[in-house]
Amino acid sequence: MTATMIFVIVIIALVAMFIVKKTYDANKKPVVDSIKANTTLEQRQTVFNLGTAAVLLAQNTFGTLTGEERKQKAIAFLAAGASKTNIPLAAEDIETIIDTTYREAKKLGFLVTLDDFKATINELLTENKEEK
Repeated sequence: MTATMIFVIVIIALVAMFIVKKTYDANKKPVVDSIKANTTLEQRQTVFNLGTAAVLLAQNTFGTLTGEERKQKAIAFLAAGASKTNIPLAAEDIETIIDTTYREAKKLGFLVTLDDFKATINELLTENKEEK
C-alpha cells in the first residue's frame, strides 16, 4: 500500500467521522424535543436514572455478552422501567438514551472492561501483600 493510498484512506475516514458526528447531532435534537414534549421534569429525571442504571447493569452484569447483546439488555431494562412508571417513550428514543448514556459513561470512566477490573483488583491485592 502506497503512502498516497494511506493518505486517501485517512481522509475518507475523517470525512466519514465528520458526517456521522453531524448526523448524530442533527438526530439528537428531535429526540430531546420529543421526550421533553411528552414527559414531566420528574419523569425525565427518572428516565435519566433508569438509563444510567440500565447501562451500568448491562455492562457489569452481562460483561461476557457482546456489545450489541448488552445494549439490548439495557434497552429492555429501560423500556420495562419506563413502562412500569408510565413514562411514554418511543423505541427509538429508548435506543438513543442508551447510546448516549453509554457514550457519556465511557467518556467519564464509569465503564471498564472485566479484564481492566481484574487487573486493578490484582494490583490492589499485590500492593496490600507488599505492605505487610
